[in-house]
Amino acid sequence: MKRITSVFTAFAVVLTLMIYVMPMTAFAAYKLTMEDGTAVPAMIDVGDSFKIKVDGANVYFYSDDKNVVTVGKTSGKLTAVGPGAASIRGVDKSSGKTIATKTVDVCLRATSITPSESEIYLTDIGNTAELSVTMTPSNSTDIIRYFSDNKDVATVTQKTGVVTAEGEGTATITIYSKRTAASEADDEGNATASVKVTVGKFLSSVSARTDQTIEVKFTQEVNSLTADDLILQEASETTWMKIKSVTKLSSDTYLVQVDPEYKMSDKKYTLTVKKTGSKLEFNGTTNTCEHNWQETGEIPANCTECRQIIMTCSLCQMQKNVPDETVKALGHIETQIVVVRQPTCTVNGVQYYVCDRCGRAIDSAIDKLPHNYVESSQRIPATCAEPEYIVMECSGCGAIEKIPVASELKDHSFDENGICTVCGTYRISNEDELFRFAEAVNGGNVNINALMTDNVVCTRGWTPIGTYKYRYMGTFDGHGHTISGLHADINDSCVGLFAFIGSDGLVSQIGLVDSSVIGRNEVGGIAGRNSGVIRDCFSIVELRGTDYIGGICGTNYGTIENCYSLVKMAEKKSAGGVCGSETYTSKITNCYYNNDIYGYDNGIGTGVSTLDMISENALTLMKLDGKIWTVKPYDSTTLYFPGFKETSVFPDYEYDARLTIDCAGTEPFTVADGLIFALDAQIKISESIGYFSIVTDGNADKLELYADNVKLSPDMTYDSDGVTAEVTDRFEPGEHSFVVKFTGNAMFDGKTAEKILDLGPAELTSADFIFSPGLSLEYNGIAHSASVVPAAWVNGIGKITVKYFDENGTETEPVNSGVYTVKIDVEQGSVYSAINGLTDESWKFTIGQMTLTSDDINFVPPADLSYSGSAKAAYVTSDRLPEEVNELLEVKYFDENNNEAEPITPGTYTVSVSVNESDNIAGTAVPLTSDDWNFTIVKAVKIIPDVELPYIWTDMGNKSVEIKGLPDDTGDMEEPVVVIDEPDPDVFTPDSVSFSNGILNFDIPTTDSSAVGKSSKITITLKTQNYEDMTFSVTILITDRKPQKAPECVVSVQQVSTTSFNVVIEPIDGAEYKFSDRSWSLNNVSDFVDHDTEVVAYIRMKETSEYSASDAASATVRTGHGELTHHEAVSSTCTVNGNIEYWLCDWCQRYFSDPDAKNEISLESTVLPFAKHISGEPKEDSQDYKEPECGIPGYRTEVAYCTVCNEELSRTRIEIPALEHLSSKVLRDNEVPAKCDKSGSYDEYTECLRCGIELSRKTIAVPAKGHTPGEPVKENEIPATCGKDGSYDEAVYCIDCKTELSRDTVTVPKLDHIWSAEYRKDQKGHWHICENCNQNSEIQPHISGGPATYTTPEICTVCAYEISPRKSSGGSGGSSGGSGRGSAEERKESLPLLNDNEISWKEIAAMLEKLAPGSRAVIELNGNTDVPEKIFAVMVKNSLTVEFVLDSTKSWVVDGADLDAVSDADMSVLPGNADKKDLRGTPGADLKISGMDITAGLKLNFRKQFAGQFANLYRLVNGELQFQKCARVGEDGSVTLSGADSQGEYVVMVCSCSDLPGDMNNDGVLNALDASAVLKYIVGTETAANTEVSDLNGDNTVNALDASVILKKAVGF
Repeated sequence: MKRITSVFTAFAVVLTLMIYVMPMTAFAAYKLTMEDGTAVPAMIDVGDSFKIKVDGANVYFYSDDKNVVTVGKTSGKLTAVGPGAASIRGVDKSSGKTIATKTVDVCLRATSITPSESEIYLTDIGNTAELSVTMTPSNSTDIIRYFSDNKDVATVTQKTGVVTAEGEGTATITIYSKRTAASEADDEGNATASVKVTVGKFLSSVSARTDQTIEVKFTQEVNSLTADDLILQEASETTWMKIKSVTKLSSDTYLVQVDPEYKMSDKKYTLTVKKTGSKLEFNGTTNTCEHNWQETGEIPANCTECRQIIMTCSLCQMQKNVPDETVKALGHIETQIVVVRQPTCTVNGVQYYVCDRCGRAIDSAIDKLPHNYVESSQRIPATCAEPEYIVMECSGCGAIEKIPVASELKDHSFDENGICTVCGTYRISNEDELFRFAEAVNGGNVNINALMTDNVVCTRGWTPIGTYKYRYMGTFDGHGHTISGLHADINDSCVGLFAFIGSDGLVSQIGLVDSSVIGRNEVGGIAGRNSGVIRDCFSIVELRGTDYIGGICGTNYGTIENCYSLVKMAEKKSAGGVCGSETYTSKITNCYYNNDIYGYDNGIGTGVSTLDMISENALTLMKLDGKIWTVKPYDSTTLYFPGFKETSVFPDYEYDARLTIDCAGTEPFTVADGLIFALDAQIKISESIGYFSIVTDGNADKLELYADNVKLSPDMTYDSDGVTAEVTDRFEPGEHSFVVKFTGNAMFDGKTAEKILDLGPAELTSADFIFSPGLSLEYNGIAHSASVVPAAWVNGIGKITVKYFDENGTETEPVNSGVYTVKIDVEQGSVYSAINGLTDESWKFTIGQMTLTSDDINFVPPADLSYSGSAKAAYVTSDRLPEEVNELLEVKYFDENNNEAEPITPGTYTVSVSVNESDNIAGTAVPLTSDDWNFTIVKAVKIIPDVELPYIWTDMGNKSVEIKGLPDDTGDMEEPVVVIDEPDPDVFTPDSVSFSNGILNFDIPTTDSSAVGKSSKITITLKTQNYEDMTFSVTILITDRKPQKAPECVVSVQQVSTTSFNVVIEPIDGAEYKFSDRSWSLNNVSDFVDHDTEVVAYIRMKETSEYSASDAASATVRTGHGELTHHEAVSSTCTVNGNIEYWLCDWCQRYFSDPDAKNEISLESTVLPFAKHISGEPKEDSQDYKEPECGIPGYRTEVAYCTVCNEELSRTRIEIPALEHLSSKVLRDNEVPAKCDKSGSYDEYTECLRCGIELSRKTIAVPAKGHTPGEPVKENEIPATCGKDGSYDEAVYCIDCKTELSRDTVTVPKLDHIWSAEYRKDQKGHWHICENCNQNSEIQPHISGGPATYTTPEICTVCAYEISPRKSSGGSGGSSGGSGRGSAEERKESLPLLNDNEISWKEIAAMLEKLAPGSRAVIELNGNTDVPEKIFAVMVKNSLTVEFVLDSTKSWVVDGADLDAVSDADMSVLPGNADKKDLRGTPGADLKISGMDITAGLKLNFRKQFAGQFANLYRLVNGELQFQKCARVGEDGSVTLSGADSQGEYVVMVCSCSDLPGDMNNDGVLNALDASAVLKYIVGTETAANTEVSDLNGDNTVNALDASVILKKAVGF
């Protein structure tokens, strides 16, 4: 039968070949060409169009892929419409047979390319960066090439775009697209882009503008800069300061703005450019910018955000965005909803719409359908741990749900050792069972549970339950019982009933009473350290330790709820009534401690008084659950604290109550003493705790104080030390009884405490007096006084005498400056005894020196302010004690340039006055002046007489003539102005005229007697500093007489009467005389000249027949005033003006400040203003007085009068302190009871017992009884799906009133697709199915493991799918031709691909030989798995790295430099089927490796969503998967794993955590950092990143022993 089948099969093959071959042979002559007869191109571009034809035939044209090429059926117009390959067929119209075909590849050229980076910065030579590009359109078929324009700076690989820094500088990488790798040069550059590469550091300068802005300058232009490009940090710190924004100021300068939460100071800072590593240090600043914000732009509103206004500071360029809520976010525009997946009962559906505005896809979940549960026949019976369950099964998905039956749990079945035979719970009913349980836990059995069935009394020393290694992880149910007499005294940390409660441990409903716990650190009643839960427990215990001591727990890491304590221990910061310390994971609610016994509040738990704890409202006050707790009223002998309801177990104590009273201060007391009593009400419940106060701020007013059986109203003050009662009542001297009572509690009914005081008479002290120094404490020449008066509460004293003592202790009047001490003598009074010399350190006052101001100075400017050649003097005097002060005044003058100068020359002078210091007068450090202390000296008027110069006509040549009468004190002089009126050239040569230094120069020309009688006049104007302009003329006259020498002019003044004078010129023979403007004469006397008249006298030799008149000589005199009347200086008073010293001319009534009448002044300037009043010592005005009242101050009035005129100068009221209110006890009204959900309140107020007014009122809020939160309820649940987050609301409602207390929306992270490890497959390819949503992954084509042979089928190397079956031999009998035909028909194996070309291994070896050493190459095996030895030999020779690609998901990477020997290699990889359910993560690969004799890395390609996660490699050894190593998945989704090249089965799991044993910090490396992370984790300072791999010693806990193992492994032990 087999032989017949084989023959039939062979016949069918031959027949099939004949059918297909014969038509091809018949039409073999036809060829498909372009319309012009040329061949149709094998490669064209999208958009190309041309016509085709088949010569010699009438055909229809067809394209097998119209998405790539369309062709007109009859026209033959071919158009490329999309990338890909298409086959064009020419079909004969008559026969319908294909007679010509052509395959055309269509390319989609890139129109643009966008590089991943526009600019690359490389710090050091050898650094690399990889470029990538995005082409437009994205499905372009072009390939990309890279080229560097400066290979000295940066090189780039042509194909892969890897840039390598070669030297400092810049280079440009040009990127262009090509049609194919083999295309010609003219095909290059269809689309281009460029990337700038900068190598080296390039920061130029960095400086702080303000404390939040920094100016950054670069060495070259920087196109863009963002906050992410920079690192800012304090020079001495490693943490980064957040940068808010970066603003470009110029091409190379940017302004960096620091985030508002940071501010720089004047420290050192560094700024680093991340990409280049360029770093500069700069000084910070504390300067702030007074921002001037200006609107500079806007960011329009979009779908999700409102409009943003861009504000820029015009001063520092800082920017901020201000939301403009007037333009709201626009919101998405919903379009048609598309349902992606329908929901089921296990998976939510998915739907989405695309926003019509922003184009975003807005997806949402469709709630999954409810399960359709159907009750099954199966029931799970109840046990002592679980109730009875009914099993329900979903008819849709088979999900199982257990429904508990409302039945109670079964009782435990304890064996003879007290251990439940069903669940292993330990029974604790006595001391032995308690110790047995502790030993079991401490021996390592940490998960066992315990149930107390009776109270336990301990008689032995206690070893706490749990150790550092074995932390209690079970449930300890006290079931409402107590443990008493427990005493632990251990020199170790973590001591209590439990030493360590682990994270899964629970301790509940246990009371610890009459016990003591002693240890070092972390000492607590219930636990030393708690990481689990302590609930509904109490502790009455004495504790001792160093730090972290607490009534319930020493240190809490976990949860403590509904617990209280009465604890006796030393008060310290590290001790607390509930816990000594807590970590950030701690959660403590409704926990209380008795703050009467332990008063220090460390902020953990709430302090509650004893009376509140034993009250009937204790459960409400402490918010304890009435289902678990209960209270019992106390009686006359016993107190009951809250206990357990089910067992009626209460902490009960017989008590003793007492009252105490004591008086502060040292006896004996006097009747004047303010008595202050310390009052307290105390109870004692045990000898170990002793007496403690039960008085609180709320019941302190229940303490009453009586004196001699009369109730007092003291001022009561409460603090933590008790109640202080300040008694303001006054008592007669003698013995008095003071008694305290407490009405606040029945425990103190009938109890009192008494204090007997013998009060003596009073003695005076300085505190009984009020001292006030005088008002004016500056020297004024008269005595000052101080005031010493008794205080308001002092009555019954005698006369007071005030005395003053200087610094030497001598009694004196306080007149002069200095320090004075005040003492008083008090005579005997009715209450107080006499005392002499009473003083106080504060009874002193200082009389300071008199300090003058410019207001105290009288300034009189000089009267004559015309220039006179001598210094002017202003009159300066003081009207304050002028007989002392004026001698101390020193006057200085300053010119207009503020230089000190004598006031002589014209100009404005400012006057300043310095006061020289004396004992009583203060000197001036800075001279005094005033705006009006100045005067101006004006220029003097000087008249120069005209001059006539006669010259004989024979006197020719240069003449120099001195002009008489010119002043010699002109000061600075300008160039003289010389004017010649109608010059006669026969008189003088005009060009020769000049005037300088009082000399007139001119030339008389050569002439004859014809010039006689001629004259010419020269007018000269002189402009000088000290004189008004002086103008005079010189007339030159030509005569026929000889000149004469001018005589000397000697003048004298003779007074002939009171008002007249004679001016006499000393006579000379031959002379003639002239006075002022008179004519020349022989009279040498000018008589009866008025007084103080200026007269100019002239003399010259008179003209004769032989001589002409000589030059005139002159002299100027003033007749003066004669004898002046002298007036002495008179000081001013406050009622009479004084005057300065002056002289008066009785005739002309002119005034002068000097006897020589040189300095004229005005009458007004002689008058001094009124002097200031001289204040006497203030005196008390007995008529202007007010007694102080309760709450209202009184006053006394001091009045100061002038000692000269007795005018009232000042009236000052001095406040007398108000009497203090005498406060009543705290009263209460306006009570509003608290409700469950609303707080109540009441007013506390006090009244003054003196005046009856209300002194204080405050409203005390009474907290609402409070909602009792229930367990969180999950609502509005939206399950997470693949690709979309889910969520649910976690709502908490009040158990009592059902009010919603809180609602938090919890986001459930979206699920990643969990692709099944197994492949689904068919003839199209293979794919995975998502285990979450059943979605199929992308179908991947099968990868052939080689063609089918007669022995093996063609198998996919990925999924093991049989692509084609084994070949048939064509028959087993008959002739041998069958076998021969079968061999010939075997298909030729495909060749490997290098550069997209199928070539032989020999050709590949030759091409590899040509590659430069160190190069990389990629070889696609294309179904081949055997690589010959020669390939590896070339790789070793040239140190080549080659990637051998098996398929799109896996490759082998071989580095020739790692090969020690070469041989053929079998690189085949087949799918594996190892059990991976115990491994964490997503299955990435399961491969069977045939094994190679060379070293190779297995490269796997995953989806990019796994980038950054770990690929953990396992190997199947003896049926178990053993971890080998791990590596991070790269950004492109690929990872290369070494160590997988040996024969065996390997599994790769992709996970966010590495599976490297000991990798606690999850960085993929085992080192000391992992040991450090373990230590930080176990002490609670750091959360763990990867605990699952860190228990290296296998003791089921991560502890210090694991850290030790890590360190040993890290160093190679």
